[in-house]
Amino acid sequence: DKLIAQRLHWKLKALVSLKCLSIMGGKRSDVQCFPEEGMLPTSLTSLSICGFPNLTSLGKGLQQLTALEKLEISHCRKLQCLPKDGLKHLSYLCIRKCPMLKQSFRKEREDWPTVDHIPFIEIDNQRIS
Repeated sequence: DKLIAQRLHWKLKALVSLKCLSIMGGKRSDVQCFPEEGMLPTSLTSLSICGFPNLTSLGKGLQQLTALEKLEISHCRKLQCLPKDGLKHLSYLCIRKCPMLKQSFRKEREDWPTVDHIPFIEIDNQRIS
């Protein structure tokens, strides 16, 4: 928890060769928004966010990841939606154990255009596109 609390001091943005990043919170993590603007290097092609029970939104830092192709989000029970911008380059989206986010992925909902271009979408081990 202390490491996550210091995430803005990690200086990950300077790691311009970093392609894949997995970050795990914890049961007591109080992070509500991630990633923050300017936190991650734009070279990331794969990002996994797991175990943030209080995460309610994905930050503007996700929109800056123009090389991002693969996004996995799991065990973020309070996350309600994905950002409208910033997912244009994704070819793979996997969501697990995020009940509120899962509700926003019905094809009849207005949120669907945010992800309808992604060739592979999996929610709770079930492929939906």
